[in-house]
Amino acid sequence: MSWFAFCRWRILGVVLCILALSHYRTLPTEGTTLLVPEVGKNVVRHFALNGTDVGTFDVVGLEEPSGLALDAQGHLYVTNFAEGEPGTGTIRRFSPTGEDLGYFATGFHGPTGLAFDPVGTLYVAVGRSDNGAIRQFSPTGEDLGNFVTGLNYPIALAFDPAGNLYVTVAFDNTIRRFAPTGEDLRVFGTTVNLPIGLTFDQAGNLYVASGLDNTVRRFAPTGEDLGTFASSGLAGPSGLAFDPAGNLYVSNAFRPTIRRFAPTGEDLGDFATDLAFPYFMVFPSHAFPAPRPLLAQLRMDTEAAALPGAQEAQLLHLLDAAQVLINQAATQFQADHTARAIWLLRQALRQAEYYREVLQHAVNRERVAAEVAAPLLATAAQVTEQLLNGIDVLQEERLATEPDMGNAALEDAKTLRRVGFIHDGQRFHYFVMPDKQSTDPVSAPIAVTRGASFDLRYITGIAVDQDIFGFVWDRTAQTVQEIRRDTCQAGLGVSRANDRGDLLVYCFVAPDFHLDAYLMQGDTLTPLQPPGAGHVSPLGINNAGWVAGIWQTALDQPSHGFIGEPRGADYQFTSYDIPGAFATQLSGINDSGEVAGNFTDGDDNSRTLGPIFKLSGVGATPEVFDPGQGYVAVSWGIANNGWIHGYVELATVNEGG
Repeated sequence: MSWFAFCRWRILGVVLCILALSHYRTLPTEGTTLLVPEVGKNVVRHFALNGTDVGTFDVVGLEEPSGLALDAQGHLYVTNFAEGEPGTGTIRRFSPTGEDLGYFATGFHGPTGLAFDPVGTLYVAVGRSDNGAIRQFSPTGEDLGNFVTGLNYPIALAFDPAGNLYVTVAFDNTIRRFAPTGEDLRVFGTTVNLPIGLTFDQAGNLYVASGLDNTVRRFAPTGEDLGTFASSGLAGPSGLAFDPAGNLYVSNAFRPTIRRFAPTGEDLGDFATDLAFPYFMVFPSHAFPAPRPLLAQLRMDTEAAALPGAQEAQLLHLLDAAQVLINQAATQFQADHTARAIWLLRQALRQAEYYREVLQHAVNRERVAAEVAAPLLATAAQVTEQLLNGIDVLQEERLATEPDMGNAALEDAKTLRRVGFIHDGQRFHYFVMPDKQSTDPVSAPIAVTRGASFDLRYITGIAVDQDIFGFVWDRTAQTVQEIRRDTCQAGLGVSRANDRGDLLVYCFVAPDFHLDAYLMQGDTLTPLQPPGAGHVSPLGINNAGWVAGIWQTALDQPSHGFIGEPRGADYQFTSYDIPGAFATQLSGINDSGEVAGNFTDGDDNSRTLGPIFKLSGVGATPEVFDPGQGYVAVSWGIANNGWIHGYVELATVNEGG
């Protein structure tokens, strides 16, 4: 019996005519197209966000396509309902360019909704099966069996940020919720008259298509029924999807259109018409370039590794912090704040790098067996690499959509991640150095220099052997002093020295791995703690002992600059923020009291990340120096002649600098 015949002669066939959107959260950009399957034509169509019909997605092997989902790499997965006969349903997979990659899984009885969990496992609603099941498949296509069974016609699937699975159960008129473990969290919200598609907005509210009421219902994250969100122009609403601006798209099974509604619920009219049974919509732009599935897998593996309690708590905290930062970056990117998204991904990268350092430190101290840590370190390295790649992708995104300011020094270039600069108060001077072997005299397996005194006698940094420790290289005496403190159980580093040999020391503090800052003079440590700070990174010190740096209330919060003035044995702190900035960093202070820093523009129409600036004093108006749109400048200090130094991250720069 054909699909259409079934719909014509059987009342409950309405369920098969109004299948659900399989919602997978991607982050569309300008030029994104909406993918819509047309069951009556066995095709998937493209629509630009202005409603223009871009044409047919060039795929084969579709037979009554219903559910759509995208994995983290941008592959498209399509369920073939195939008349709903036993064993004929399939899942087909296509590359981001539309290349047919063949069958991902076969042998279903009426598969509909699809959704990926945070670690990349694919879930499939198989409503016509005898046991009303949700099936699971690994990223390689391995059948992992049933996740849950006994549902009275499951249709659509969606995951919330916590990894809980939401399922519309058509014949029970309910929304069911299941924990990542499979635990049944029972009915969510109130009854819905034939619930079909479902999706979440950025605030975590759940939207559900009510097939027989011809409405879209909305529920708060707590389950509170917020009432009808939309109803105008709906006839058999099924698929639901949000565009980057927060507009909701609703496909109509019994009126061959897609209707669009503003975030306020205002009816914006038909988005597309004359479609042959449009169903489940998805925005197929690149998936967000950050390793959320891999990160979630690393967390699960860390919990399963049976590590000592202190190490496990610290590592899990770092992974959770990275996840929060990545989610915040995703939200900023969807709101077109790409610069903020890049800044947040860099903070997530720091957490991933801290994870590797903490775990390697535990192995070196024989607190964790090397064979236990090896797979975790390997996965963590992949997370780090994916974050670096994700930052590169977003940088290219900005460069592709935002014109260069025309800075002649940055034209006709080769691709680089970082380029050094000195700003002399008039212009940027760029430096591209050839690769060369390090002449660092520190013998530890890992040693990274962080700064130098004004006279370049003292070079400071951080190193890792069995411990994480700081070092000071005295270039005049040709000696290296290792800085280790038992009070810093998770390790420490040295960020800067002045000509007197006073050191800025930062101490890693478990379990959240935040930084506590100190001025070290001989064996004396003076805390540097601006009011309200939960995380302090000292970055600059002059020969009078004045210090500058950044502080945050927590690692996932924006940074503020600070200046510390010595008052006897203590310090008086002044916070500094560029007016309207999202985040401010003070990176150095010279003997004239001039301060250097950089900031992230806080304007809602932000286009910049990291213009550098100079202050002639605490209360002075900042002089801002910007290398040009699309380029990220980060200052690392200021010399006594007022010149600022640091690095620029960009896609192109003259090889000659």
